[in-house]
Amino acid sequence: MKKILIRKEESVADVVEKILDAKDGNVVLVVPRGSALAAGMDTFHTLHDEAERAKKNIFIETVDAKALAMAKAQFQNARLGHQQ
Repeated sequence: MKKILIRKEESVADVVEKILDAKDGNVVLVVPRGSALAAGMDTFHTLHDEAERAKKNIFIETVDAKALAMAKAQFQNARLGHQQ
C-alpha cells in the first residue's frame, strides 16, 4: 500500500498524477485540513474516476470533516485520520 501525503495547495491534477505514478494498486491519500481538494465534490469525483481508470484502490485519510464527508460520498474507504 502506497501512502501519499497531500499538500494543502495541491490541485486535483497533481494528486491524480501521483496516483497514476504509484506502483502499488492500493493508494492511501492523506488529505490535510484545509486542503484545496476539499473545495468541492467535483475534485473527489475526478479522483474517483481517474483511480477507476487506472485500476487503483483509493483510501482517504483526513482530519478535515468537510473533506471526509465529500470523500465518503465517492470512496467507501474514507476514514478520519490522525492530526497532522
